[in-house]
Amino acid sequence: MLLLGCLLLALTAGWSGYALPDDALSGTGLRIVEGVVLGIPLVGTRLAWLGFGGELPGDVVPRLHVVHLAVSALLLVPAALWWRVARPRPVALVRAAGLALVTAGVVVVMAATATVSPVWGYGPASTSDAFADSQPDWYTAFLDGALRLCPGWEVEWLGRTWTLAVLLPLLLVGLAVTAVAAAPLLVSRLTGDHAEHLRPHRPRDAPTRTAVGAAGLTGYLVLWSAAGADLMATHFGLALEDVVRTLRVLLLVAPPAAFAVTRSAARVLREQDADLLAHGVETGRLVRLPDGGFVEIHQPVDPATRRRLTVQSSGTTQVPARSTPSGSSLRPATSTSARRPAASTPRS
Repeated sequence: MLLLGCLLLALTAGWSGYALPDDALSGTGLRIVEGVVLGIPLVGTRLAWLGFGGELPGDVVPRLHVVHLAVSALLLVPAALWWRVARPRPVALVRAAGLALVTAGVVVVMAATATVSPVWGYGPASTSDAFADSQPDWYTAFLDGALRLCPGWEVEWLGRTWTLAVLLPLLLVGLAVTAVAAAPLLVSRLTGDHAEHLRPHRPRDAPTRTAVGAAGLTGYLVLWSAAGADLMATHFGLALEDVVRTLRVLLLVAPPAAFAVTRSAARVLREQDADLLAHGVETGRLVRLPDGGFVEIHQPVDPATRRRLTVQSSGTTQVPARSTPSGSSLRPATSTSARRPAASTPRS
């Protein structure tokens, strides 16, 4: 939850700072945000006038300056909470402070020696100017991609026009953020595991949870790629409509496929680890028993590997291997020998 709050605050701080220069690119981004807000039924118009101070450009730049400073200050709250909970060591604090100083130094040097987006030479943004190759920042690309992939559907209901081209992307992104925020609570309730884990589980130890994460990441990447659909069309000589249709199909097909493939792979890896813990490492050496059966000598895994491979979340009980005086384990190779005890080796 703390990380999600930091992420949302960072997105807000980045977007508000991106819109402050008042150049053509930031003006295009503000026009998109205004259109999205106006598309919200019942309260969209009031929210747009409250946030933008009238029709764009209105009084939005001074207000965004306040939002940018306030959100940047609010980022200190999660940092203070992390300090209180984690109790970082002095070495970690020194490293973090050093990284912060280096970052600040690089930013100061860039500000003193480089010219980035000299908007004063072009004048303020004009709401009538927009460019086809204007792209969103990388951290908001998935939001723009969701708007691009949604068809331009509208419905009349309750005497109002409901723009699904805006509502569906908002609903999709809202559900995704809610799912990420509620994931820890849902996992603890469904699994009954309320203990505090200082180390994360390996992906193979929770196949379904890993598969859900892979499906969500795949959907995010499709939306992120959709933000550059126009560049794909122009650079590769494709029709923009074909690119958008392909990405729509991928948004529906790729996440379920990623879920199935990831869960199967995680289950196979978990079964391999369980077999390795139960029987050890194959040595390729066969031993013939007095009754004519054959067994293969398996070398038990070392304690460090056993600790690393121990399945924590599945509750699998480790099966002890039958050991011989030489430290190897015997695994029957045939069903006949499995029903009979292996011949004992005399001790020296």
